[in-house]
Amino acid sequence: MEALWKNEQKIQAILDASPDVIHMLDSNGIILSSNEGFAKRMGLKLDDLIGKNVFDYFPRELALKRKAAVDTVFMTGEPLQFEDEGPIGVFESHIHPIFNQVGEVAAVAVYARDITERKKAEEALIESKRRAEDEKAWSEGIVESIGDAISIQDPDFKILYQNESHKNLMGDHVGEYCYKAYEDEDDVCEGCPVASAFEDGRTHLAQRVIPGMHVEITASVLRDHTGKIVAGIEVVRDITERKKMEELHIENQSLALADKTKSEFISIMSHELRTPLNSCIGFSDLLRRGTAGKLNAKQEKFVDNILNSSKHLLELINDILDISSIEAGKMKLDIEKISLPDFIEENFFFLNVLATERKVVFKKDIAPEIDVIECDKQRLRQILFNLVDNAIKFSKE
Repeated sequence: MEALWKNEQKIQAILDASPDVIHMLDSNGIILSSNEGFAKRMGLKLDDLIGKNVFDYFPRELALKRKAAVDTVFMTGEPLQFEDEGPIGVFESHIHPIFNQVGEVAAVAVYARDITERKKAEEALIESKRRAEDEKAWSEGIVESIGDAISIQDPDFKILYQNESHKNLMGDHVGEYCYKAYEDEDDVCEGCPVASAFEDGRTHLAQRVIPGMHVEITASVLRDHTGKIVAGIEVVRDITERKKMEELHIENQSLALADKTKSEFISIMSHELRTPLNSCIGFSDLLRRGTAGKLNAKQEKFVDNILNSSKHLLELINDILDISSIEAGKMKLDIEKISLPDFIEENFFFLNVLATERKVVFKKDIAPEIDVIECDKQRLRQILFNLVDNAIKFSKE
């Protein structure tokens, strides 16, 4: 008897050493025996629990759930396992039937392990995986939404990954060597930015012409936690439109330079021509005034012709400069009041000379009501000479 008592003490000591909840219940839920684990969680002494209804220590909903589980084991004689959350945490419970000598369920042994921390860890792991999957999805979404063509290559230049832009641009070459995407192995491998990135671990940039477009290739590397280079990233950007804009810009600059050169040439040549013409005009005017001696009628006529022709040639040179000014957006008008009849008279002689050379009869007929007008005298002369000159050119002899 003493040996039996000592054996029970040993078993109780073992049960009390367990952090888990262990107790034995009858069919009504009365605690027949228990360990210290359950008592400590309830804040009671072990002796205070024996003979008490275990379901009194739980909230009603939880008590009904656990009572139903105990009743099931008593009815079926089959062990039962379940998880539930109570006021002191989440428990994984095992209920085992204890049979009497005639094979009836006389009591049940309840073994409950606190898995609160494990559940938290599992939930944290699930959340971590979910976040990782979300981040992966976000990253892949970002990569796929980028218009640039992106591929990842291993150190042997085998393509491990391509986004859709890269597949659309180069074709689907995952699992193949990168040169197949470019059609020409020698052209790709020579000065390949990915190869250069693998060599020194730096970012490299290159431009290439592939069928139908210009591309800019940026290459960098991926490293593992030890710093070892494990892959290369190649980003291919279509810069065809940019190259066209650059070429157009260069062409515009060339045109602007050519236009500037033309304007400078016209300005210099006009200046060089003006100098001798002004001299001709000046000396002709002195002769006409009789400074060098009195001229006869024939000499005066010749001097007048020289003077008028020189002035007309000077105006033609000024016209050339005017065209250059108009192109440069610097045209200015010098408005003044002039007598239109006097103006026509001044220019009739030279216009008549042009008409006579082409055997065209040229007459002037000025309406009496025409008098003073406001205009740019030089521009009006240009208009008059252009109109009359065209009329003379297209008149039949």
